[in-house]
Amino acid sequence: MACLRLDLAIAVSLLLFAAPVLAADQPAAPTQGFYDRPVLVIDPDMHTNAIRSAAADAQGRWAVTGSYDKTVRVWSLSDGTPLLTIRLPAGPGFVGKEGTWR
Repeated sequence: MACLRLDLAIAVSLLLFAAPVLAADQPAAPTQGFYDRPVLVIDPDMHTNAIRSAAADAQGRWAVTGSYDKTVRVWSLSDGTPLLTIRLPAGPGFVGKEGTWR
């Protein structure tokens, strides 16, 4: 009987000490306004809204464009192919656009 009480006391102690650690491992709540689940995006290898700004490197190798479709794209100027697409954290409507997350 004494062994059972000791085992129970050890088990309860371990649970009490482990509770804060287990609680800390829980994922944080999603940021207000952002999507809380992955969103499927079909990439057409071009902007799907107006381009807000564009720039090129000094050697004329790459161009970088930023668009209202919430993407930044890097292009090869030698053949016009897209090299990289950067998607900012986004949400529905205007969430993720310039000026909404400063």
